[in-house]
Amino acid sequence: MNVKELYGEATGLLSRWPGGNLPNHGPLDNARNAADAKGIANLGVSDPETIALRQEVEQAWLWECAVNRSGPRKMTYACVAVSLLIMFVVGSLYVFYNQGAALLAEMQTLSAKQPDRRFGQLERQLLVARSDLFEAAEGAADCPEGTHPCPQSTENAIDELAQEASYALLHELRDLNLSLSSLEARKNDFQKLATSPVPGLGRLWNWASDLWHRAISSEAEAAGDSGQGAAGAVISGPNDKLSTTFTTNHFCARQDSGPGSSAQAVEFDRYPIVLGMDMKEIVRQACDYSLRYTSMTVPSVNLWALQVKGIIAPYAAWILPALFACLGAMIYFLRLLVDPTQPSPRVNRLVHRMALAALAGVIAGWFWEPAFGSNSEFQAAGLGLFTFAFVIGFSIEIFFSLLDRFVELSSSAISRLGN
Repeated sequence: MNVKELYGEATGLLSRWPGGNLPNHGPLDNARNAADAKGIANLGVSDPETIALRQEVEQAWLWECAVNRSGPRKMTYACVAVSLLIMFVVGSLYVFYNQGAALLAEMQTLSAKQPDRRFGQLERQLLVARSDLFEAAEGAADCPEGTHPCPQSTENAIDELAQEASYALLHELRDLNLSLSSLEARKNDFQKLATSPVPGLGRLWNWASDLWHRAISSEAEAAGDSGQGAAGAVISGPNDKLSTTFTTNHFCARQDSGPGSSAQAVEFDRYPIVLGMDMKEIVRQACDYSLRYTSMTVPSVNLWALQVKGIIAPYAAWILPALFACLGAMIYFLRLLVDPTQPSPRVNRLVHRMALAALAGVIAGWFWEPAFGSNSEFQAAGLGLFTFAFVIGFSIEIFFSLLDRFVELSSSAISRLGN
């Protein structure tokens, strides 16, 4: 400000706060009178009167900003509450997204090893090894009595090697079975978590749904639509389905024909022969070694990966970038609330800034991979998509600068088309 503007601001402060309400009312009035006595046109920026007037005006500004900011306290509390809520939601969804990304990476690694094909190979090799071992054991049992050592000692040595090889096949098969079953269990848990990734949101939704259903049922009863309930309870027919008691896996399931009856053994004869392989022996082997799958029932890991990818794709494309940008915008407004020289933000400005930040975050997510995903400068700075969206929300000018840069590059590319 020049001397004339400082004099006008001092006069405005004294008129807005008459009667000595301003803490430095006297010093400010004296500084203004001193500047007026010397002449506004004759004062320079470095004159003592100008410096004293500027100091008193700045002190009055700070006091006025503090008074104005103490009024809308509800706005401050609302900004803090919204910031904490957005931080909680962003943190929960970010943990959920990382869990899905790690699960997807593990599925892709396992899928590259073709687990279904390898499971079948191990299964058939182990079945053949089992039959060879049992035949060798029967041959060893036919050794004449009183013959020491047995003439078939060479075969026994070979059998020990085959037995060790069979152990290796069994361990590899069980490890693969455990990997598949563990991955399937975690995939199912992740799909259940996807219905309510934010803690507490599922309970709130269920509570609201219960209230809604209760309201509908009460309205139906008031309208006389509960005739079926008054007619008597519904008589359910006898459950003629066999109850199933599961052991280590569903292949070894034993069925109970009814109350008080003993469990029936599983009939393996109902399994067919597939490509010359007796599935009865395959299923019996799976039952003996507590395997969850057979070669015919190994699930598709690629299908699991597609399911998980379909769940986390929206979070990476627009949900998390928008929320991170909104969090950056709220941090920007919280910084304004801390600065006493800045006025409290209005509601319409806050809402507009957050909506603009969310839109910018989504657009940044669309352009991130082709424009910045392989950029060495961004990688060196450690900027990922979510970090970049947060920075955009905090300083929206960066986003507009990028748009202007894209417009310049597009214009230069279009101008070269005719040459």
